[in-house]
Amino acid sequence: MEDGKMRRGGSEGSSFHQELAPLLEKVKGKTCVIIHPEKEHVEYIDNVIGWIKEVMNDFNIDTKTLSSAIAPQESNLSKISELLKECILGIVVIDGLRANVLIEYGILRGLDKPIKMLKDENAYINVKNLYLDNKLQEKIQKLGNPKLDIDKHLSDVKDLHYIEYDWRNPEEFRKILRDAFIKNKDKILSEITKSMMTENIKKQKPKVRDEFQELFSKLVQYALKLIKLEPENISVLSERLDDLSREYNVELPVYYYFDLGNVYSDLTKFDEALKAYDKAIEIKPAAAEAWYNKGLALGKLGHYDKALKAFDKTIEIKPDAAEAWYNKGITLSKLGRYDEELKAYDKAIEIKPAAAEAWNNKGVALGKLGRHDEELKAYDKAIEIKPDAVAWYNKGITLGKLGRHNEALKAFDKTIEIKPDAVESWNNKGGVLGKLGRHNEALKAYDKMIEIKPDAVEAWNNKGVALGELGRHDEALKAFDKAIEIKPDAAEAWNNKGVALGELGRHDEELKAYDKAIEIKPDAAEAWNNKGVALGELGRHDEKLKAYDKAIELKPDYVEVWNNKGIALGKLGRPDEALKAFDKAIEIKPNYAKAWYNKGCIYSLKKDKENTLKNLSKAIKLNPKYKEDAKKDEDFKWLWDDEDLKKITS
Repeated sequence: MEDGKMRRGGSEGSSFHQELAPLLEKVKGKTCVIIHPEKEHVEYIDNVIGWIKEVMNDFNIDTKTLSSAIAPQESNLSKISELLKECILGIVVIDGLRANVLIEYGILRGLDKPIKMLKDENAYINVKNLYLDNKLQEKIQKLGNPKLDIDKHLSDVKDLHYIEYDWRNPEEFRKILRDAFIKNKDKILSEITKSMMTENIKKQKPKVRDEFQELFSKLVQYALKLIKLEPENISVLSERLDDLSREYNVELPVYYYFDLGNVYSDLTKFDEALKAYDKAIEIKPAAAEAWYNKGLALGKLGHYDKALKAFDKTIEIKPDAAEAWYNKGITLSKLGRYDEELKAYDKAIEIKPAAAEAWNNKGVALGKLGRHDEELKAYDKAIEIKPDAVAWYNKGITLGKLGRHNEALKAFDKTIEIKPDAVESWNNKGGVLGKLGRHNEALKAYDKMIEIKPDAVEAWNNKGVALGELGRHDEALKAFDKAIEIKPDAAEAWNNKGVALGELGRHDEELKAYDKAIEIKPDAAEAWNNKGVALGELGRHDEKLKAYDKAIELKPDYVEVWNNKGIALGKLGRPDEALKAFDKAIEIKPNYAKAWYNKGCIYSLKKDKENTLKNLSKAIKLNPKYKEDAKKDEDFKWLWDDEDLKKITS
């Protein structure tokens, strides 16, 4: 009869869990509008926009492009003017010298907004695309686009500080833009603090008014990360403003409390952030941004029911807030309400079809609902929009769960191509390679994971599993010991150490390893199963049976334990109970060849030829290896010369 120990990890299944794209960032309350030509006129513009967004994010500033903020049917002057009026900074990319860019630049000038002009050192004027008439297009095809010259083509800009850059050097571009922002911070700070200087504050004596202005400016500098954040400094600042507010009977503005909440959020002091957001909401109950950021802070604190209410309030005020629908979905996921979660992502996608994160999370929600074909389509859509590592990773996990291991391997390889230091992807790549029987390659994947993260317990554990599959049990034992050294309470590593010791014939030590795994994790069914096998090796069959019963109590559908229990009962001379155990294993897993084989062994010991051959035939049909096993197994010795046995094993 054939029993078996169960390893944890590696080819038995790595950390196959989906990743939700994270909660979107808080609304920063300060927006930079990027005015730019379209890609059809300036092919590298998407790169430039991406770099601008990165730099602005470093300063805690949200960014909007007019092309994304205004739908084509809304493209009108009043809508554009409204958006530009609300911004604290305009960045104008004049490459191509497009007419719409110049109009929007003019509006910014009229609003006296801080402006940063950007021009690539090799920028040209896209003259050809100014002509809509096909005949004229044909006539000018031979003409080249002239190089953009600020002095000649946009003379008023030369009096401003404009930035010349080389789009082929992104690092230099980012540095130039950061330096320009810091150099011109005073005008930007003035623009932001204008909204905080209420009429009541403006009416105060100059000395008082100036102190308010100075304190607001200091807070904004903290919010923009222009000054290093220190909790005690923020407390002192807010206490002083509270004192001034009481002394001069002045209500502090909603924008102050909003910024204060954001600064506390940056410091991960979410309780303090909540107090500030609540104060902003008290002053302005319809402040959707404050409700939204309150929801994020509540989520960070694990108060998911309250966070859900905050996002619902955001949506009530601003029904087209795609970010609120998205974060509502994540919150519903935390609450285990997957059907509602899915609906929230669908709403976010309806509002913002190109929201790759929402498509990714929709896939995760569909997976939880068992709708795997739709799940894969959602990941594919996310990848189509934004081919990042998270969606590829999740696609790989789902393909692995569906047994499509070769496709899963390609997905994890794609994840690693995008993000070479993605430790979980290397880990899961190793797991898939193990499933495919490619244990040497799996070992390399785990070694790569260890190279990236030397203290990755799971990598050392799974490396040990791969070494065990290759029969390198001494090395496997060292890998498990390393995992235990890093994390002494790693129950899986103790369990697997026991397996390695068993393979080396060190059964007393093996048993101690399983006992340690059980001490750490009393509900570890695999360790109870393996303990049973080890007890059997030591001839302690009554104790072995108790260990299997404990494993079954913990995991009633644990097919391998039912098989092992049948073997134990057979060895204790209880064949009828053994048959019931094997039948239970087959009920759980009808194609479990090992149980069919062992059932045949029991019938053979009972000298029941008909049922012996019937069950052995079934086992051989499921796994031809049992042809050879039956020829050597002493349980079938009395039938070795039988023609019927020879017929099914030939």
